This record gives sequence, C-alpha cells and structure tokens, in this order.
Amino acid sequence: MTLLTWNHASSVGVRVLDQQHGILLDTLNDLGVAIASGACVEEINELLARLIDFTRRHFETEEALMARYEYPQRDEHVRDHKHMMAQIADTARAMQH
Repeated sequence: MTLLTWNHASSVGVRVLDQQHGILLDTLNDLGVAIASGACVEEINELLARLIDFTRRHFETEEALMARYEYPQRDEHVRDHKHMMAQIADTARAMQH
C-alpha cells in the first residue's frame, strides 16, 4: 500500500491549515493501513469517525479564515467542502454495511 505523504510543495502557506492537512493525511494513512491489514470493524469505524470529525473541524477552520480574509473563491471552496463531506459520509456508510 502506498502511503500519502505531506511535503512543502503541498503547503498553502497558512501554518494551522498546513498542520491540519498533515493530520488529515496521517488519518487517511491510518485508515488505509487498517483496511489493508484486515483490522476489525470497530477499529475501522473509529478511524472513519475520527476522519469525519477532523475533516469537519478542518473545513470550519478553513472557511472561517477564508471569510476573515475575504478569500475570492470562498463560495466555490465551501461548495467543494460540502461535496467532499458528502463523499466521505457516503463512503463511511458503504463501509459499515
């Protein structure tokens, strides 16, 4: 399994967001390793819940910063966030069945 890695080329230049992006990648990697290694359903569900919770909090942080600094593509970015959250929720539901 190929793990996702964070590098400076992926930086958005906002420390808190870059740190959160790293945590998101770590969480995705933990989930991928758990699935690939045949972890129990409870562990996978816990990792999914952690991913959903942290992603939601990350998007809230990002959206607040975009509003504060009047990011020009804010509305489009918020729509992308909603779409990604729906995809994550759909994937989590599918994995729990």
